[in-house]
Amino acid sequence: MGSGAFGTPSTGNGRYFGYECVWRLERMVREEKSKQETEVQFYPWEDILNEAGFETALETNSERLDQRVYHCPFHDDKAPSLSINLDSGKWICYANCGAGTLDSFISKYTGWSRLQTDVFIRKFSENVGLQLQDTWNTAEEVEAPLEEVNLEYTKGEVPNWIFDREFTAKTLIDAEAGTNGRGGLVLPIRDDRGVIVGSVTRQPSGYNPKYLYSFGLKKSKIVYGLYNIDESSFICLTEGILDTLWLKQHNFESIAILGASLSKKQESLINTLHTSELVLCLDNDETGIAASRQIASKLSKHRLVSFARLPDGYKDIQEIRDASLLHSVITNRTVLGLEGSFKKW
Repeated sequence: MGSGAFGTPSTGNGRYFGYECVWRLERMVREEKSKQETEVQFYPWEDILNEAGFETALETNSERLDQRVYHCPFHDDKAPSLSINLDSGKWICYANCGAGTLDSFISKYTGWSRLQTDVFIRKFSENVGLQLQDTWNTAEEVEAPLEEVNLEYTKGEVPNWIFDREFTAKTLIDAEAGTNGRGGLVLPIRDDRGVIVGSVTRQPSGYNPKYLYSFGLKKSKIVYGLYNIDESSFICLTEGILDTLWLKQHNFESIAILGASLSKKQESLINTLHTSELVLCLDNDETGIAASRQIASKLSKHRLVSFARLPDGYKDIQEIRDASLLHSVITNRTVLGLEGSFKKW
């Protein structure tokens, strides 16, 4: 039997060693894949998705709490075709938009690179772990302030379509609005200290998702408009920044929670407000109504909470262009009280 270089067996046994190398390589790949899949399952996916801008409060049609069904954001989805499994960390769109692990979903949804998405997920998970450990070991949690960021956008120039929605130049100037040069409206986001910690870009019609939040923005730690709110007998609470700006344009003090869910941090920030009443002005759909119930149950412990019921045909408060109708909706709000009153909605 011949011998190859360095005394390795030639042709016959060489084939055996070749097969063994392939087998070892395949085993390493399987082990790494299994490790990654196990790691994926331990991420707090519901919190991560909310932080990335995808609202998990959207109602599920599934009887399983871990298996959620949504309208897919990647196509004009008339019937819910997106399935997300929070336990396995996987997603699939049955209209063929894609499938995979939830990190790939977040990357596709936000437009971030896979590296950016991976950094975002790991940092968020580490922060959650540290918070849990601090809460367990200490009586008082010490939380680091959000980092200030420098935004790259053209401040003072805005896309023309925003004026079609009847926003005034003063409202946009006060909001420090600008453009990203691609038809998107950029709005800086300041935390309760007044520090710019990120931004949201409202994309032109036809783009998905409609709203793009800056990379790394911790939405769950921010209440938009809190730092410069004026004292008022009541303050409106909305899901989005444009809704809040619309209300402020019509002389209603307003804040936004950047979504349809309320975190403990946001709850504690809102509880610092000097007002006797909060008026919930969330979207006029199943998600908005369900979110209003949950939010009211948390915030009604400290003050009166009421609900601005939008007329049929209006999805959100910003769609009410008639000033007299808008004032009527806010003025004739419904007092919610505690959980017992939710049944009459």
